[in-house]
Amino acid sequence: MSLPLRKLHAMTDAEIEQHYDQHAEHTVVGISYWADELERRSRERFTAAADKLSRRSFVLSVVSTVASVAALAVAVVTLIVTG
Repeated sequence: MSLPLRKLHAMTDAEIEQHYDQHAEHTVVGISYWADELERRSRERFTAAADKLSRRSFVLSVVSTVASVAALAVAVVTLIVTG
């Protein structure tokens, strides 16, 4: 039995998991079930790695900006002192 799309979208994750578990006991799955799960896990790992990389990239850009402002301040002070 399938639910109307509107009802499916209205369900919480917990409700969907409960519904899945109830039906999984009486369902025979093929090999693609396991392949799909491996693909999902791979995507999850990739997403976590990409998130980690984006956070590090943000930190690097902040540090670079601070270093640039410091270099500019040193240049301005040097021009004023030697000027």
